[in-house]
Amino acid sequence: NGVVTDENKNTVTTVVTDIVTYKMPNKNATETIPVIADSFPADGEYIVQALVEDIAGNKYDKPKQFSFFIDRTAHTIENNTYTISEDENSPILNFKPFGIFTNKDFTISFKVKEEISGITANNIILYFNDEDETGFAATKKGNEYTITVKADKIINRKGIPRIELTDKIGNTSVYYFTTGKGILTTDEKLSTSLMVENIKPTASVVLPPDYIELNGVKWYSDDINYTVYAADVDSEKFPDMISGLSNATITENHQPTPDTPYVTTDIYKSISDSTLPAEQKYVASTTYTQAITQEGNYTIVAEAVDNAGNI
Repeated sequence: NGVVTDENKNTVTTVVTDIVTYKMPNKNATETIPVIADSFPADGEYIVQALVEDIAGNKYDKPKQFSFFIDRTAHTIENNTYTISEDENSPILNFKPFGIFTNKDFTISFKVKEEISGITANNIILYFNDEDETGFAATKKGNEYTITVKADKIINRKGIPRIELTDKIGNTSVYYFTTGKGILTTDEKLSTSLMVENIKPTASVVLPPDYIELNGVKWYSDDINYTVYAADVDSEKFPDMISGLSNATITENHQPTPDTPYVTTDIYKSISDSTLPAEQKYVASTTYTQAITQEGNYTIVAEAVDNAGNI
């Protein structure tokens, strides 16, 4: 056994196996010997040497030889992990127990454990796994590979994304995304979906009808209760594009004086969806009632954000 280095500077172990001798049936004969990969014990370099000896025992002193490699091992992503290029305070991908959501471009990076035959960046592809098999090829930067997914190529679509690595001789490995941030799996049963959508949720404020309007301002003579509705609903064009509510707020400014600050109240916040019933994978809408009991001028703003980041 020995060690050599291939053209990509990868260390390759050579394997010495039992010598197999084929006797040529007659002079000037040509013998074809099949090379069956499964009959070789390990991946690596193998050397074939042709020796010639006549009946008198004379040997050709310059035997012909050549080598070949057996490589049955697909390339792997180190530690089954990747990183996302994003600000920690402003994440691009939203990981939920029922999928991954975004409305933006995103870039992931990972390291690859390379095998004998080598691999090129354009043979590492992230497929969105939709009807069109939209793919995004990798680029290599240093010792890492990066893939940028363009949202406009798959906007308002949902798929099971996968990364395929195909080496120079056709060995392929496949990795799927999971609900764990930065975690990949080779088990399709553990995979999760990715939804890229830009359909905005809705938010509205409904005031009681018993007001008097003067110069565009609604006036009430008593305490009131108003209602805020927030919802993430599908559209006629994209009926299945619902990522669910991420959070909804009321911003209220009561102005008995000009310096009174705005006060924001969370009416829904998706900290964890693990408490939802199994058949309900997201919160599509919420309703909140707020009381006003003090005199003054009020400005009320309702805001809803969905799991894809649309406001």
